[in-house]
Amino acid sequence: MQTTGSGQVVFRTNRRVVVTRLIYVLVYTLVVGGLMMLVGLGGTAVAIAVLALLALTSPKLLNLLRKDGTLIIAADGIRDRTSPLGFVQWDHIGETTLTRSLGLEMIELELTDASGWLKSLPWHRRILHKSVLKRGLLPRIVVGFLEADPREVKRIIDERKGRVES
Repeated sequence: MQTTGSGQVVFRTNRRVVVTRLIYVLVYTLVVGGLMMLVGLGGTAVAIAVLALLALTSPKLLNLLRKDGTLIIAADGIRDRTSPLGFVQWDHIGETTLTRSLGLEMIELELTDASGWLKSLPWHRRILHKSVLKRGLLPRIVVGFLEADPREVKRIIDERKGRVES
């Protein structure tokens, strides 16, 4: 965690966790490719499946290796690069809850104005988050990738949110 001169709190990625996840994706991809070969699918189909799986998962994990921080808590809101969340202004954030999913700690954000938040997103993120919200899920920050205690990240978010609401 680093606090900048402008008051931003910047959290960096735990590279060991990201590398472990990349290895997991690679092993999983090889297992899927091997199973496809066992059931008799041709080499081209296997190659396409393996490349598609790597293309869908690796870029996001590689993005987590950024040196400029993957979670930034600023005066105007939260910028999250650990997930498709992107940027959320403080006035759209209600309660926060620490949860665990897929072996990673996450902070769920209850939105005070979901439609206002959706309107502030680029079109491609708006489509994704509309489907997430329709299923009753909340936007999440994946804090399990960070070099920080998830409870501390939640405390800082709640403290900043409270400061803005006051």
